Amino acid sequence: MLSGLDVGAAFHVLYSPRTEKFHKIPAEKMEKVLEILRQDNLDGAVLEPTGSWSIPLIRFLHEHGVKVYLVHTTRFRRFAASRSNVKDDRRDAYLLAEYGKLYQQGERGLILFEVNGAYIESREMWKLWKEREALQKLINAEENRLREQLYQIHPSLGKLTRRKMLNAALDHQDEAIKGRAERITQLLFEMDKLTARMENLVETLPEMKKMIDRLKTIPNLGFTTAYFIAMQVVDITRFNKRSFRAFVGVGRKKEQSGISKDKYKNAKSHKTFRKLLWMVAMRMLARKTPEWERYYVVQLARTSVPKKAIWRIVSKLVNIIYGVLRNGPYDPEKLKIDDDVYELASKMVIRNKRKRTKLKDGVKYEVRGDAHLKARRQKGAPR
Repeated sequence: MLSGLDVGAAFHVLYSPRTEKFHKIPAEKMEKVLEILRQDNLDGAVLEPTGSWSIPLIRFLHEHGVKVYLVHTTRFRRFAASRSNVKDDRRDAYLLAEYGKLYQQGERGLILFEVNGAYIESREMWKLWKEREALQKLINAEENRLREQLYQIHPSLGKLTRRKMLNAALDHQDEAIKGRAERITQLLFEMDKLTARMENLVETLPEMKKMIDRLKTIPNLGFTTAYFIAMQVVDITRFNKRSFRAFVGVGRKKEQSGISKDKYKNAKSHKTFRKLLWMVAMRMLARKTPEWERYYVVQLARTSVPKKAIWRIVSKLVNIIYGVLRNGPYDPEKLKIDDDVYELASKMVIRNKRKRTKLKDGVKYEVRGDAHLKARRQKGAPR
């Protein structure tokens, strides 16, 4: 039998289904929660993950041998809304216990995740990642302001790379520009220190270290991206290939209502995941990683649109990440493309890049490359 535990910042509410009693416990007295669970002979606790408020309690109960189960937030909210419209801590604790009871009875559509060592490790990583996100926002904001100031002096200065822009600003006579460049340099130094802390933390977390080491065998996938993937995935065995693609946000999901025709649309569930993988794909092409460059040429020949070809690289990369986490280090031979296929694709890409013109409604279109249209109005053509 599972108890329901509603976690709060100041206090927790525990519902014991054996005694049908509610217990309001101060957040700092976690020993009291453990005492009630053992006293009522309960198998574990079901709770909703509430970020930084729930992490200390989850870690404490897990270390003392209590089984902790986390609900799927969206599904639990739907479940709670179907039971009652009232919102308070006692009601949430009761519904969490009810959710756990129905899950044990095999009710369809309910999801519970049992906390393990990997989850505890991922929450430790999560705290440092939030620090990094906040620091990165500060750096981006300061860089944008500095770039705007330099652009007003001369447009060419606003288009420099970060390093050249900082060097130009540090040598500038304007104290405001120089001070902002020094502030950015200090923030970058803080970012390096935070990255070192993240690396030191991973060394103490065996499950996460194993996942990150495997991910880093993929070309151009660095420590920061591997850190984020390991932190989010936690345990790859809870996914199959299709659910992992949906989790990342590159899969397809079906929409159906009544007897209407099925419709499919892209599953865009995790923006940060998609953004990081897009950057990995772009680095692979910029640095001309052999097997990925050949794969891009083949996909470009099939789609004729560079952006679609890059998204196909991202899609393939998701499959490879899943295989690496499941089976072992990256193997470039699995992405090998036959020479005949590559040569044919190269010829198709070259043919698509030839200029050709079309005339439509008095407007002359010049088709350049992969279906990119540039319009040039002829003399006398209507506006």
